[in-house]
Amino acid sequence: MVYRGPSKGCETCKRRRKKCDETRPSCLRCANANRTCGGYERSSREVQIRQYHGEDVPGEKQHVPFYKQGSIARKCSLPVREPLPGTNILPPDTTPKEVNIEQSDDYALGAFFYDYCIASSNNKISPGFLSRLEQMFYSAKSHSMLKKACEAVAYASNGRKLNRPHLKRRGMELYHNVLSWFAVAIHDSEPTKTPEYLAVTTLLGLYEIITGEEAHFGHTNAHAGGIAAMLGIRKSPLYLLEAMRHGHHLLANMGAQSTMTLFPTLGLRRSDRSLDDLLLSLGVLYKHGTAALENYSGASPDAILNMRNDALALDEAFVAWEMTQDKDFHPNTVFHIKTSGNSSHYPVGLWPGKVDTYLDHYIAGVWNLYRASRLSLLDLILQLSDALNDGRSLEGEHVVADFLVEGMLSSIPFHLAEDIHALSSGFKTARCIPSPGRASGGLLLMHSIFATSNLVIVDERVRERTYGDWTSLDIREIFA
Repeated sequence: MVYRGPSKGCETCKRRRKKCDETRPSCLRCANANRTCGGYERSSREVQIRQYHGEDVPGEKQHVPFYKQGSIARKCSLPVREPLPGTNILPPDTTPKEVNIEQSDDYALGAFFYDYCIASSNNKISPGFLSRLEQMFYSAKSHSMLKKACEAVAYASNGRKLNRPHLKRRGMELYHNVLSWFAVAIHDSEPTKTPEYLAVTTLLGLYEIITGEEAHFGHTNAHAGGIAAMLGIRKSPLYLLEAMRHGHHLLANMGAQSTMTLFPTLGLRRSDRSLDDLLLSLGVLYKHGTAALENYSGASPDAILNMRNDALALDEAFVAWEMTQDKDFHPNTVFHIKTSGNSSHYPVGLWPGKVDTYLDHYIAGVWNLYRASRLSLLDLILQLSDALNDGRSLEGEHVVADFLVEGMLSSIPFHLAEDIHALSSGFKTARCIPSPGRASGGLLLMHSIFATSNLVIVDERVRERTYGDWTSLDIREIFA
């Protein structure tokens, strides 16, 4: 027998001496058997030593960062700054006494990579999310704007979580530093040809999301407009996708860098058309359809009918894409939350119905992108049919819409919880999702929830009970 090294399976499968599929954060074998997955051991043998290529600055005291010592991204274990026992008085806003400033910075970076970078569990069906960012950070020079952008997001995120304003101020200083460089670089063609430059634009947007408030939404909107101006495209994720698909000169080398975008898309071609193609077709059809409905008096019934037929054909193409995906790409139901007769209000994310798990957050995000897109398409079919008033039954569209909404809602616990299986045993008494998971889960959920929150095809009771609860939250709580 050939020794292949220590088992990399989850603790539950190793204890039961079963072959583990090594899906993270919880394996599918445990999920299908309705067992709590024990997770994966992070022993020193599993840690890959990374080389640090940053430049040494003459005259500066050299600090050995934790990643040079062979550590990996990790959940931050530093204490939250809370009021003194029995009072409302907060202790001084200083570095936690457990660490020095340099160590605090290391913790912030480690927590940032842990929260936002998802390594692929199966390269054949998932590229992960921001999976190469940590590697790019390690190999960048010490004065690199990519490093400063990562640090800005890390300090802002950790400062918010730990209630440490001094960290948030440091993040803001770095952010404005990077933003100033970005404004100059827009007019310089050289930096914009590198993946690092586009990674910086993503990180600037991520900083805006983490620190943004509803009253200052325009800041994020202005940043999106700046990126669009830099690329010479209109301000829309679909225009960004179209630019990538048509070989935009600034995005020509981004095929292998697709994990650097906040808009999850698939280039897999297991059906006649990829999801990318379907999204672009939907964008064109939705634009023409809504324009015709707004100017219905100037559109002929035949034109409206043709648009509805095109929409129905596109919906069939979406169905074909779903039916041709691999089994491992599909969600698995792990438990159900039953309706309680004693309560009309449920914690956000713990509504009655099934709870699904996925291979990783990226795949869950793609599924919700698919659901949100198809719901928008069904909503357009509904509006076009109302305009035609030809008596066509829409019962089938409503049934499909309910199914898509159910799938989206059943994914929320997976997006937001640290351990979906541990949640199954404690949700009955929980007032909120205990042990929140990685911030990337909430990040990849936001767009789909927002995009479907005002669609007429979505049942009004669902919008009031679920979307209303969700959107009434401080959106930044997703990243807490």
